[in-house]
Amino acid sequence: MLLSSTPLNLRDISGGVTFTALDITERKKTEIALKESQQMLQNILDKFPGVVLWKDINSTYLGCNLALQWSRIKNATMVKPILIYLGQNRSSKIQADITGNE
Repeated sequence: MLLSSTPLNLRDISGGVTFTALDITERKKTEIALKESQQMLQNILDKFPGVVLWKDINSTYLGCNLALQWSRIKNATMVKPILIYLGQNRSSKIQADITGNE
């Protein structure tokens, strides 16, 4: 429940106050479901043996799986990761990143 109060007259609060109650139960349930879904996807990617990282449509790094993190720790030579772009349809760019061909 989200509660708020507002004076009827900002210069004289003795004139009364309006209270508003908003039921945000569904919003909270949706937020929890989204967080659980994101965690499940992260767990799946972390168990994948290949290296995976994801970027937004501006090529800003957003995250990676554990295999990529471990490959960076274990040696200086980094294997070519599978890039996943989030946003627009970038299937040709994804294919280029996987195969190494532009």
